Amino acid sequence: MKVTRRFVLVVVAATLGIGLVYLTGWILSLIGPTLQFWNNPTPAGILISLVICVVAALNLFIDFAVIDTGIRGGAPTFMEWYAAWGLLATVVWLYLEVLYLLARLRR
Repeated sequence: MKVTRRFVLVVVAATLGIGLVYLTGWILSLIGPTLQFWNNPTPAGILISLVICVVAALNLFIDFAVIDTGIRGGAPTFMEWYAAWGLLATVVWLYLEVLYLLARLRR
């Protein structure tokens, strides 16, 4: 899969949107109400969880493209840590989302 500028923009926008929903849900949980469609095993909650898993998987393409670009461009060695951190964060996020999806499917 070729990672183009448009692909990166769409995936980053989707990731920021998911982050905004996470933040909104967290703030709402502090003052009382919860997002029922988000936490319960409803068809909407399962669909949202699937979409989040797909977006997290698409972030892996961006991470690998960043690593490839760094290798081809001769990036300094300290950039290895930034690329590894980004890849690790994406893998952990994808792992947690798959676990949330499995938990919603099991209920």
